[in-house]
Amino acid sequence: MSEGTICFEWVPTEWPPSRPTLLHTHRTDDGEVNLSCLPGGYLSVAVKSLDGERGYDFQRVHLAVGGLVRFAFGWDSTSATMAASGQLLGPYSEHGLPLDLQPHSVHSPKGKTLAIDVAVLASATPEERLFLMTLDDLSSRLSRGTEYDCIRASGLLRQLLFDDPTPLVHAANRGIRVRLEFEIAVPRPPHEGIDKPTTSWHSLLANNGDVVEVMGLDRFLRQTTISHEGVDCNVRDVIAAVAHVFGGIHLGHAGDGESAALVTLRDRVLVQEQPIVLRSLQDIARVTTNALMPLVEAIAVARGHKPREA
Repeated sequence: MSEGTICFEWVPTEWPPSRPTLLHTHRTDDGEVNLSCLPGGYLSVAVKSLDGERGYDFQRVHLAVGGLVRFAFGWDSTSATMAASGQLLGPYSEHGLPLDLQPHSVHSPKGKTLAIDVAVLASATPEERLFLMTLDDLSSRLSRGTEYDCIRASGLLRQLLFDDPTPLVHAANRGIRVRLEFEIAVPRPPHEGIDKPTTSWHSLLANNGDVVEVMGLDRFLRQTTISHEGVDCNVRDVIAAVAHVFGGIHLGHAGDGESAALVTLRDRVLVQEQPIVLRSLQDIARVTTNALMPLVEAIAVARGHKPREA
């Protein structure tokens, strides 16, 4: 029991608690770990082992009643860490401000945010639940917008849109049957007399003034978004390259064709100080989130709980 890691989920029914509340107990042959929430809203952990007992107190947090919170606690012989809803907690401070932890929600680039009630997660099928939590994760990574988040988002997009043998969106939609519609910006025709550039990028995210086209998933995945030296790279190519070469799922090596072209562009061409490939992936993720919001609402309604606009 000198080291280990524990992950679990919890739904607060009162916040902050009026009395000490045991959240989770983990027992082994050589010890026990108890995780508690104390009045005031901070988390406390007691690690009991053959060598004695150690205690750790972490910063205060603010949780939404009824919202599902994911915790991860890790420890070794000298230190311990605690994360809640993907955020690392600092040590307890009597006068420190609480860390605000939001429940699951999906943020649309069109400005709509749907808070996912814990009752929806509790009554959803495993496929629907994974879909909702994956889209919540994708929304959060889009909001942060770091290079790391963009790279990791590729793995979520791959799982959602073309995982083998069944994309997650199809698995979640099996009992709901919502028509999936992806709205993209139609490329503007090139000006006459101007040679085609060596490298070009067409953002699929529609802005004001763009002509838009609505299509299904398969056609969306075939849409060209980046071209380089005669090689056209579509939505699927961009997601796959970032997921399997850039490190979203695997850190690998590019082969020929589309992957090689995208790797060549990774550090060579920037758009607003971002690699053009990651900027393209961000817009793909935004189009995807917009398209999947109706499925989020339909799942919630089918489980008897209309999602709340946050």
